[in-house]
Amino acid sequence: MNPIDSSEVPVARPDAALLDRVAARLRQLFVGTARAYILQQPDGSYRTVRRRLTTNVVKHMLLTGGSVGAYQVSNGRVPWICFDFDVTKSAQQAAGNAGWASIIDDRLLPLVDQLIAHLRSLAIPHLVEFSGNRGVHIWVIFDRPVPRATAYRVLSALLDGATLSHDLGDIQIDRFPADEESVSRYGKAVKLPLARHRKSQRFAYLMAVSESAKLDTPKLYSSLTEALLLSQAAILDQHRPISAAALLAKLNLPIEPPGPAEAPVAQFLRCQVICDR
Repeated sequence: MNPIDSSEVPVARPDAALLDRVAARLRQLFVGTARAYILQQPDGSYRTVRRRLTTNVVKHMLLTGGSVGAYQVSNGRVPWICFDFDVTKSAQQAAGNAGWASIIDDRLLPLVDQLIAHLRSLAIPHLVEFSGNRGVHIWVIFDRPVPRATAYRVLSALLDGATLSHDLGDIQIDRFPADEESVSRYGKAVKLPLARHRKSQRFAYLMAVSESAKLDTPKLYSSLTEALLLSQAAILDQHRPISAAALLAKLNLPIEPPGPAEAPVAQFLRCQVICDR
């Protein structure tokens, strides 16, 4: 892959209203639980922050070029599924800095296009994101949180339908959720779109996909430009989540009875006090 560096001029004073709009929409669509989040460290590792993931936290990430990730699970329910396409570490190490990039062009992007085409054939709304480093995320967002097991069934059916559930060689697809059940209270976390990857120093961003369902070579953004922020706001505003019932019907999967209700507000507040100590 030969990514294209953006030559646009960075925004010296980002428009406050635009930042508020993007931060609020990111939080609305991608935050599974507000009770904790992950923060990427300078060495590329992540640590859990047991504080509320508010719109202000997301806005601070945008302003400072930080990297925040949202946990997926809240009370056994998830608001989205995510497919994380990456070149395997072994393939990356074997190919070296110059060689592994071509694997993305020749092997990874065609597989991503394959899933996009399948989602389009079923008229399933989705978002496509360049991770800012060496991968691509595809998100399918529900109009309200669904039981984790239901989300996993949907995710597995989509991979099977796109013939992506078998061995893909140099490419791996991490699944969110990774399984039907987990002892982890919040599940796994995925960094938010427009987070800056600490290793590459490039921003993740949502990609516009052509009518042919073919991804263009990703651009590399080292700063949030006005044009990038405006494009992200437009994609986020236009996206419409899908109901679990509609999605299950498209996949010919049985509709399951509703899962447990959300926890009362008082219970949430008690948990928050404990988590913030």
